[in-house]
Amino acid sequence: MDAIKQACRILGVDEAASAAQIEAVYREKESRYQADPGSDPWDFQQVQQAYQILRRRAAAATVSAPSAAAKSQPQAFRDSTAKDARRSPGSAAPRSIQELPPAAASPEMPKHLLWQTFFRELPLQSETSYFLLANLLDVFMTYGLLKFGGIETNPIANYFLQRWGFDGMIALKMGSVAFVVILVQQIAVRDLTKARRLLIAGTAIVFAVVVYSGVLLSRVIR
Repeated sequence: MDAIKQACRILGVDEAASAAQIEAVYREKESRYQADPGSDPWDFQQVQQAYQILRRRAAAATVSAPSAAAKSQPQAFRDSTAKDARRSPGSAAPRSIQELPPAAASPEMPKHLLWQTFFRELPLQSETSYFLLANLLDVFMTYGLLKFGGIETNPIANYFLQRWGFDGMIALKMGSVAFVVILVQQIAVRDLTKARRLLIAGTAIVFAVVVYSGVLLSRVIR
């Protein structure tokens, strides 16, 4: 999907929307975000980037509009304008769209926004933190159960435990957690709601395992 179409989809405007319409939609989303302290900052960052892209496209169209209008003028008017320009060599001639800096001439994403894309705040940070916390507690519970004579019921984890010891099993668990987090981040780029639901469901499952492990650990200790 090209940058313009993606920006229009994120902002929720038509590709033919005017600069005033784009501005109005952005201001509405901005006020809605500021009114809701619990909003995901990554959502609004996407909106800001889309707004910047569409605003630059509108600016580029505005710059190129006089050139089109000049071509529609009679030949005599264009000749007169050219003579006036030759009479005042010190004056700067209007630059064409090709001579403008890349940021104004192209509707592509600006360099500083590309930088933010790679070093931005990740989506679903709160949900990801809870998921990581749940898995950390699961590791501690597993360690406690094994220390007091319990067994690992997960056959894959038990295979790693028997072959490479506790460190091997932890490596398996952390690798699985990293895979899930990366997968959810990729889904979030396309569908944030689906990614949030998947992460919450995964956290709930791991917390349920932690609670069950806690019950087993309390019985083993007794």
